[in-house]
Amino acid sequence: QRGSFTEVKEGKPTKIRTVDVIGLEPPVVPAGGTADAEGASRLAEIREHLDRYVTLEVGDRWNERDYFQSKADLQAELRHRGFVHAEVVGRSEVDRGSRTAVVTLDVVPGPLTRIANIRVQGTTGVSNERVMRRVDLTPGEIIDFDKFEKVEGRLFELGVFFSVAVKPERLALDTALAGQPNSVEVLRSIVW
Repeated sequence: QRGSFTEVKEGKPTKIRTVDVIGLEPPVVPAGGTADAEGASRLAEIREHLDRYVTLEVGDRWNERDYFQSKADLQAELRHRGFVHAEVVGRSEVDRGSRTAVVTLDVVPGPLTRIANIRVQGTTGVSNERVMRRVDLTPGEIIDFDKFEKVEGRLFELGVFFSVAVKPERLALDTALAGQPNSVEVLRSIVW
């Protein structure tokens, strides 16, 4: 029919009842194992400033965009802080009767990642030695994306590259899962 339209009634908004972030506690050290004091310290800093990354607040209107953005921001911060294998698995359970949502973000930080070795690729016409003179990264040090950015700048200053990327090589999650479901339990069992 010409000129017809459908009226949509949204109803009352769904409000966030709770927001729980699980998994940022210091890791439990197995008997005979050693504690990763630096990893525990970095997780504590993220916990302390959690509201910078997770913007969902109790009483706010629930919306999918903010939910996914909080998950992505928290995961990005963990990776930026050296937890390269970090994953954040979220659940949002909506009770239509009470118009409330319970949001849970399960964090699996994985290990604090250190540099194993440094590989130079794509340097046609420039020796690896010349490149490495501008790279102040050392095997064994914790991955630091701010430092990676500075190294990129020093390499770009050579004036011989169209682009430069300094990044960790990370095993793809699908490969690490090896066909298992992407669940918190399975993610915690991966040995990176």
